[in-house]
Amino acid sequence: ARKIEVLKRIRESLYQEKLVSEINFTEEEKEEIKEYQFLTAKPTLHVLNTDGKDKSLSFTFEHLLLNLKEEEEVSELSDSEAEELEVESHLEQLILGCYKMLDLITFYTVAGGKESRAWTIKKGSGVLKAASSVHSDFERNFIKAEIINWRKLVEAESWAKARELGWAKIVGKEYVVEDCDVIEFKI
Repeated sequence: ARKIEVLKRIRESLYQEKLVSEINFTEEEKEEIKEYQFLTAKPTLHVLNTDGKDKSLSFTFEHLLLNLKEEEEVSELSDSEAEELEVESHLEQLILGCYKMLDLITFYTVAGGKESRAWTIKKGSGVLKAASSVHSDFERNFIKAEIINWRKLVEAESWAKARELGWAKIVGKEYVVEDCDVIEFKI
């Protein structure tokens, strides 16, 4: 009965040309309709193709202005050509905008001091969720993890130096992963 009432509210809102994302739902109501995966309930980032000359544009929605023709031209240049011409891609802004909109963060792992890898998880996720995204055995056999921000690790130049400086910290299962953490799982 609750689900039907929520669906009726959605129908009425759609008749009023409102998006599902514009309706205020309780957490329970969100769970009731989660299975439907309404398209208009999804987060939206509008990418507007512009030459960047008109600075008077104003929008009330989440957006990003890109010159797609310029982006295409920059993508065809080598790094040295782009540096010489003093042009750069703005696609990183698109990626960061999507991460922000989707509430995602990146953490890193280093295998054997040789291979590093980036992983994506929801912001606010615990270290066990991070461990499971690397491998299910990591979550199941988790004992502890060693954590450091990647900038601090680069500054220290090695895990050993970071430990010596007290920058690396040992955490347990309750730790909430932060954006840019480098994690060494102890299993």
